[in-house]
Amino acid sequence: MEGPLQSFGARIKLGQALGLYGEVTRRNLDLIRKVRNDFAHSVVEENQNRRLEKMSFAFHTVADRCASLKTMGNNPPSDPRARFKMAVTEIFMFLLFADPDSRPVIQVKRQILQ
Repeated sequence: MEGPLQSFGARIKLGQALGLYGEVTRRNLDLIRKVRNDFAHSVVEENQNRRLEKMSFAFHTVADRCASLKTMGNNPPSDPRARFKMAVTEIFMFLLFADPDSRPVIQVKRQILQ
């Protein structure tokens, strides 16, 4: 894909601009994007013993990003991988099942068409 919407970051900004989600979801999507980039662009990391290891959710950069993800409920998982999966699932379910009539962009379109 080419053009202004080729990056995940650009698509995230567009979704928020269209009113598909708010600031918390946009922030979560940015964190998910950064974790994805951590895995895609950082194949290995050096540990204290100077051994190279594959990137994992245990590395501090990824774990810190996952800890910053906001999830529903009072008791989010402390495990970085579980919290990441929960945040992704919640966003997916929200976008899949959200009432399209409640989104500002749809309301404006309907007003124009009436």
